Amino acid sequence: MKSIQVQNLLLAFLLTCFSVGFIYMGFKRRNSENYIIQFLLTMSAGAGMLLLAWLYYWRKVPESLFSGLPLLLFGAAFLLWRYLRERQMIEVKEKPEAFFTNSADAMYILNLDWTVMRVNPAFEEMFGVKEEEIKGRIIPYEFTMGEEERSLYIKQTAAGEVVRDIEVYILKQDGKRMAVSFTVSPIRDEYGRMVMLSGVIRDITVQKEYEQDLKESEYYYRIIAEHSNDYILVLSKNLMITYISPAVRNVLGYVPEEMKQKHFYTTVHEEDLKDIQKQVVHLLMEHNFVTVEYRVRNKQNEWIWIEARLIPMMNEKQKIDHIVVSTKDIRERKSYEAKLKQMAFLDSLTGMANRRAFEERLAYMMEQDESFALCYLDFDNFKMINDSFSHEGGDTFLKEVARRLQSVVRSSDLAARFGGDEFVLLIPTVQKDEMVIVGNRIIEAFQTPFLYKGEQITSTVSMGVALYPSDGEDENMLIQSADAALYQVKKTGRNNYYFYSDIF
Repeated sequence: MKSIQVQNLLLAFLLTCFSVGFIYMGFKRRNSENYIIQFLLTMSAGAGMLLLAWLYYWRKVPESLFSGLPLLLFGAAFLLWRYLRERQMIEVKEKPEAFFTNSADAMYILNLDWTVMRVNPAFEEMFGVKEEEIKGRIIPYEFTMGEEERSLYIKQTAAGEVVRDIEVYILKQDGKRMAVSFTVSPIRDEYGRMVMLSGVIRDITVQKEYEQDLKESEYYYRIIAEHSNDYILVLSKNLMITYISPAVRNVLGYVPEEMKQKHFYTTVHEEDLKDIQKQVVHLLMEHNFVTVEYRVRNKQNEWIWIEARLIPMMNEKQKIDHIVVSTKDIRERKSYEAKLKQMAFLDSLTGMANRRAFEERLAYMMEQDESFALCYLDFDNFKMINDSFSHEGGDTFLKEVARRLQSVVRSSDLAARFGGDEFVLLIPTVQKDEMVIVGNRIIEAFQTPFLYKGEQITSTVSMGVALYPSDGEDENMLIQSADAALYQVKKTGRNNYYFYSDIF
């Protein structure tokens, strides 16, 4: 009786183990393609076996029903296990095969002697060959690599190492050269032994062409940037200098490292700062380039005029990533403009201020509303000098007049030629009694004869003086007052000066 109970208990235990095993297999295969069917099969088998095991143990059904049942149950369990195992092996094989066949990258499997076992359709398309044409052969393409490099890769794979992302050129059978990146990995069996090699080849020809174009662009850009007389800056969004070309040494005397990570405004002249800040704000708001002229301080603490074009560079989100500043040294242009401006305000013969310069200074002085004197001068016998000594003699005389006038006035005074032998003086911040001293000094300066080619030229000066604001409150009235005073001097004997206020 005991032996039957032990037998029943053992059989119930084995059936319970099988049932738990099948239930576990059901859960394990929940990610398989036919999961629902296989899960129901395994769960049903496991649950059925568990029920039968305990019915058998507790003998709830006639014993005759169980005659030969253990053998039947074990046979069914074995068949079900074999079926599930075969399905698992098929799936294990099918998944890598599907990946290998459908991969967009060219893939290959090699024997340990590097002969081809298999290649995928992407490999066939890339190289224009069929698998059967190269099967059993070493890949029939010439790799542009040295013998030492090739030997190294063979040794690495023989040692079971992965050779990864090696970039070479392959000469295809049609004679075309193709840039590729290849990887070789060992494949091992269940005992860890290396049995074959697998690899991936990617066509990187377009990438290499792009890299070459970029390299050439960078080369030409570097030539331009390093040998140009104008320098280039790259600014961050915060206007910090992240790059400055070597040409900055030629223009400002700095080496690039001295300027990097400094703020763009660091060397800008304070008088130009407001204008350049306004232009930068416009660039940041409108995302459009701006051009501005300003002065920068060089290493010798001199101010250099440059013209800069600031160009915003956008990222993929259409936001400013950085700003490129291309500069141009405009010192020569500014010097030329200053000369032109100077010429516009200077008399070409004498080098004195001309009528335009006089009118601008007069308007400015009247705006200041301070007292000053306007003197109108005319030189006696100038027509006779021109007639006697020609225009060349007359021009020489006028140059000497300019020299003597400049010698008797202060640096704050303005001496200007109106035309012919008419000259004017503007004497700022002067009262009548002080002007008397100035007038006497001017008359005295022209008492000495001039020398022209060994001959003496005698010409005295007549001068009318008008005081602001008493003799005229606007420009025209003041000039007319000085002219009226001059007329009275010439009328009464010349070689003298009169104040308008003493006559009228």
